[in-house]
Amino acid sequence: MTGNPVPEKLTVSSMTPTSASLSWSLHQGMEQFPHSFLISYHSEETELQTTSTESCSTTLTGLTPDTHYTVTVCCELRDGGRSQAATLLIHTAVPPPGRIEFPSVKPDSVCLSWGPPEGLAGLHRFRVTWSSEGSLEHLQVQDLKLHVQGLTPGEEYLFTVATLSDDDRQSSCVSATVCTDIPPPECLTVAVDLTSVFVTWSKPEGVVQASYLLTLYRDGGCLNTFPTRSLQNRYELEMEAEYTISVSTVLKGGQSKPISKTIRTSYPVPDKLTVSSMTPTSADLSWSLHQGMEQFPHSFPISYHSEETGLQTTSTQSCSTTLTGLTPDTNYTVTVCCELRDGGRSQAATLVIQTGEK
Repeated sequence: MTGNPVPEKLTVSSMTPTSASLSWSLHQGMEQFPHSFLISYHSEETELQTTSTESCSTTLTGLTPDTHYTVTVCCELRDGGRSQAATLLIHTAVPPPGRIEFPSVKPDSVCLSWGPPEGLAGLHRFRVTWSSEGSLEHLQVQDLKLHVQGLTPGEEYLFTVATLSDDDRQSSCVSATVCTDIPPPECLTVAVDLTSVFVTWSKPEGVVQASYLLTLYRDGGCLNTFPTRSLQNRYELEMEAEYTISVSTVLKGGQSKPISKTIRTSYPVPDKLTVSSMTPTSADLSWSLHQGMEQFPHSFPISYHSEETGLQTTSTQSCSTTLTGLTPDTNYTVTVCCELRDGGRSQAATLVIQTGEK
């Protein structure tokens, strides 16, 4: 044999930041001679390294990311003959950034961060891309974090980050999805009537169109939940019970944290308890009925006492009464409460009176 033929078609079939898969073909007729292939490779920063194989492919490992290497492959016969080398220049891939995390997510903004690319020293540039339905934006940064503003509440975004080399080669991308927060309704107000409550709220800032989930609780248990597009609702309530009303924003299948208010209904205290006339042994009292109470059967228990006398009671269904048999020139404490036929009773209205002198 006059000369050992050079390996043909030396190519790189795949590349990572730290490895390169190479392949070549054997010159026709060489398969009849026992042989192997000697592979050498080096960069400007590393010493020459060698390996060998009997096949027409190999994978070089332990390479430095984003680095130029010169690779040579020659055919070596078992009798010691060696071909000229086939030479190939390769450039290892740019390593991708580390995993994306989201330290802060708000309705209209996201803070994302990522780890440094493994094996690269110094500062690096990154291309950050974010997209949602119908929109795509990107930015180049030299930091390991980015605060993206002007996002849509309740929207799912896909973020990708790639490392950029000095010659603008780009690494593979790392990606992560995040859904911006849904803001809760604002300005929840409740106006409590005798047996009802009127609830209003306002649309959260930055939300164009949304629906709301309204929930009513009584004494800790859920009474009902229903969706609405309105910004108000009225509930009929029972007296002497504690209610909690909560409202959440519903947007694109997601739901905000609720805002809530707790109220307690109670039997109304008689209003404007006054003494209209007084004698040494009597007192004429009057009061007014709370608006709406006329629809409930009721009466008014009246109690009165002085320091020298025991407690005395009477009752009436009207909004006035006359206390008789009082002691002249004496201070009396008078209480009036409203008692419903079903047994419920309000807190008492209290008045201190002094009978006239004899």
